[in-house]
Amino acid sequence: MKGKRLLYAASIASMALNVFILTLVPILTSLTIDTLVGGRPPASGIPAFIYGLVGGGDAHRDIWVIGFLIVAMNAANAAFLFFKGRLSSQCAEMMSRDFRRRMYGNLQRITLAEHAKLKTGDVVQRCTSDIDTTRAFLASQLIESVRCVYTIAIVVTMMLLVDVRMTFVGAATVPFIFLFSFFFFGKVRKVFKEVDEAEGGLSAMIQENVTGVRVVRAFSRQKGEVERFEREHGVYSALVMRQMRLVAWFWSVTDFASLNQIAAVVVVGSYLAVSGDITLGQLLLFNSYVWMILWPTRQLGRTLTDMGKTSVAMGRIQEILDIPEEDMRPGGKRPAITGAISLTGVSFDYDGEAELLRDITFEVGKGETVAIMGHTGSGKSTLVGLLMAFNEYGGGSIKIDGCELREMDKAWLRRHVGMVSQETFLYSRTIRDNITYAREGATDGEVYAASSIASVHEDIVGFEKGYETLVGERGVTLSGGQKQRVSISRTVIGEYPILIFDDSLSALDAETDAEIRRELRARSDDLTTLIISHRINSVSQASRIIVLEGGRIAQMGTHEELAAVDGIYRRAWEMQEGDAED
Repeated sequence: MKGKRLLYAASIASMALNVFILTLVPILTSLTIDTLVGGRPPASGIPAFIYGLVGGGDAHRDIWVIGFLIVAMNAANAAFLFFKGRLSSQCAEMMSRDFRRRMYGNLQRITLAEHAKLKTGDVVQRCTSDIDTTRAFLASQLIESVRCVYTIAIVVTMMLLVDVRMTFVGAATVPFIFLFSFFFFGKVRKVFKEVDEAEGGLSAMIQENVTGVRVVRAFSRQKGEVERFEREHGVYSALVMRQMRLVAWFWSVTDFASLNQIAAVVVVGSYLAVSGDITLGQLLLFNSYVWMILWPTRQLGRTLTDMGKTSVAMGRIQEILDIPEEDMRPGGKRPAITGAISLTGVSFDYDGEAELLRDITFEVGKGETVAIMGHTGSGKSTLVGLLMAFNEYGGGSIKIDGCELREMDKAWLRRHVGMVSQETFLYSRTIRDNITYAREGATDGEVYAASSIASVHEDIVGFEKGYETLVGERGVTLSGGQKQRVSISRTVIGEYPILIFDDSLSALDAETDAEIRRELRARSDDLTTLIISHRINSVSQASRIIVLEGGRIAQMGTHEELAAVDGIYRRAWEMQEGDAED
């Protein structure tokens, strides 16, 4: 609420004035019945004070004056109610806007390792429905809880000034409803958390299914997915029904208590009125006041219920905000990067577990093309992650143009090292927007040149809308090879001095693969290229090939050198050559 407290305080003040004026209207009604109609002198206190202000001795005139006052007070009530609603809603919307900004900003700044732990659907729910729950509570329920306490305090005070006995009769169930509400709050909070988590799991499942729609169709798993959804939804529905039963019990019990409270006021009040201990106007006054305190007291249960929801929602929001941001080292070194890379004795492990990389040592000269091969799990992508500073290496040294990587500004590093990932991702935008994502403001010529290097220009211009063709979510309207080539264009247009292909040529045929590598070499002699691949055709033309096995360098050399000796590379070459002949 920082920066918005004054606004929220004004809303509370409007609410307080609204409640105060509401408590005066029954007094005016009581004064009219007892004094102007019944001819009794006004009771001491507020009734006497009001009569002293408006009373002129002429009952007909005074009735019109009091009638005008009641209308004026209700008009003032409407105005204060309007300002209360407007100010609290404005404040709540500003706070939810700040929440969304903070959450979205934090999601942009946390590490990839932390991102991998999150479920997309669950994160979306936290950024939408959980924030909406919080906004709704701040807009109405929080201020209603203040209204409840304030109403009870002022109404009970007014009742005590009129008759102590009727006050105890009129407020007898208030403590019970308070205690029952707090008990209910404690009981339902856990259920709301379970419902929220179940809804998040359901959202994650739907998101996953929609994203993997091609896999579902390919394996004809529609029926199985529907059954899985029914199971998940069954759990969610059961939790919602449990929540609704608890809420139903609360309203039933409080309704029973409240209506019996009114019955007690009518019975006891009528007896005292017949006995002459209180007036008819005071009986109606107490009847009005009982309604005024019972409804807010019952609403307290709903407020506490919403408080439980909001507590769960804010806890889930806070979990995202508490994830530590990636240290981008903004004060780090910013050397001139031309493309020279040096690794000496580099080791890496995840959270102290078994080492994934051990004693990795090699150099890449400026403008050199080096390929990295190895079985699945040998550490190729892990090594790329270290070069992009996605992970911090434990031992050894990585230097780029003589500057230690762990001392370098990460944003500066990533502006000079471009990577085409094996997991191709395209936004639901036009092809042009996807290509220029790495370089806003690129000219048409630069876009065409980048797509030509990636051998996708001819495909794009063949579409009805060319570069303005909208790409479906995650690029679903393009083929696998087209998506990968558009992704390559996006990286190429950035004109990075160091370019990494992390197994990103696998969806391309050998001819297209060779053409892209040929275009890259023709583009610049100073471009340092790292190619991670399983295919001999993709790596054979590299000036040096590094073969990883079990996180270590098993072999290193040119294609001719490695093919001449027995080892992993030669076996892979012979296997792929045999496949080609077959």
